[in-house]
Amino acid sequence: MRKPGFGPSKRKPPTSKRPLLGEDKEMVERALAGEFVDPQELWLINVARAKNKKSAIIPKVKPHSEDKEDLDALNSHAEETFLARAHIYRTVFWPK
Repeated sequence: MRKPGFGPSKRKPPTSKRPLLGEDKEMVERALAGEFVDPQELWLINVARAKNKKSAIIPKVKPHSEDKEDLDALNSHAEETFLARAHIYRTVFWPK
């Protein structure tokens, strides 16, 4: 016989699948849902997570069939995404 409210507690999702304290909850959830987020901001969040020995956020990658309707929106961010990635690579691989 079990009483309501007792028993094992619900498990939290792993740290790579949820926002942590002090992070922009909306942006993390958008990244995990596969929506566009600023790569520079996501990089900064992942660097902060690495400093605290937490798992990085790995955005969901949608198949082409799901993204067909959003290609124009994705293309509008292409230059900004490329420049952000180039800046990240320069920072990581060729620090001053």
